[in-house]
Amino acid sequence: MSWTIERRERVAVVTMTTNPVNAQNQAFFADLHDAFDRLEHDHPDSPVVLTGTGRRIAVPGDATFGLNEVPIGIPMPAVYVRMLAYAWGGPVAARTSLLGEIFTPAQAHALGMVRELVPANDLLDRAVAIAGQVPEDCLDQYAFTKRACQAAALRDIAALADPLDTELPQWMTSEHARHAHRRYWQQLKGRPADW
Repeated sequence: MSWTIERRERVAVVTMTTNPVNAQNQAFFADLHDAFDRLEHDHPDSPVVLTGTGRRIAVPGDATFGLNEVPIGIPMPAVYVRMLAYAWGGPVAARTSLLGEIFTPAQAHALGMVRELVPANDLLDRAVAIAGQVPEDCLDQYAFTKRACQAAALRDIAALADPLDTELPQWMTSEHARHAHRRYWQQLKGRPADW
């Protein structure tokens, strides 16, 4: 099912509907590409807000935030680490991706992982308001400046992260990784893994 796109004043609101949790699989990426094609064709000058339905993106007030890949034996892709460093700063990206710490919403906000905390019922309205802040006659300047802000991260991804990520398969399937996967499975399920 294609994602929906609706206008809220100047802002195009894209609602993900691929699957119950929008797992990143082939269908998800097909829907993502279709949405970008439709945005480019039908809403070329619109700021965009990406949302989901139900619990696809919305997070309850007692939620926690964390990246648990490393503690369960999965190396964090270098591309993602560089993206996190761009978004959160190097020290926070390293702390979150290396240690698997779990943070409350207030802690995530204090670290800069979350820009602001908004009640769930106000979240979409707030996102649309932020997206609409750039004046219509300044979108080209915004796009240029955003490319300039991201230039170092994109350069690093091309020069380092892409080649480094060719090593991912060996670290995801090593004996230590499989041991960590089984340990985590047992923690989740309360019984040893049968694989």
